[in-house]
Amino acid sequence: MFYRKVILFYIPAYLIIIGFVSNKVKDKMNTKYGYRSELSMKNKANWYYANKTMAKMCFGLGGVFLLIGFLIARYMEVTLLRIAILWILEFLAYITGGILLERKLKTIHKK
Repeated sequence: MFYRKVILFYIPAYLIIIGFVSNKVKDKMNTKYGYRSELSMKNKANWYYANKTMAKMCFGLGGVFLLIGFLIARYMEVTLLRIAILWILEFLAYITGGILLERKLKTIHKK
């Protein structure tokens, strides 16, 4: 049963790692690491803004889902259904954050 509790923390740990990477590479544009999209790589200002925002978003989401994982592990039975629901919510939150960031980059790029 221990492995089920550990599985709860895979995606939050991944999000926190992505936050560190995005925060670390925001100063240098590259094609390997960071938030890479067509708009974010147009210029340095977009690259800096996208990676700074992605780092904040990933730290925030990772922290929230880490807390939710601790609460589930502590006060509820960890079932495969609860794990699946939590993973789907985490994935949807990450995708939604990326979509919102792209929209913001579009409005910034038009200026």
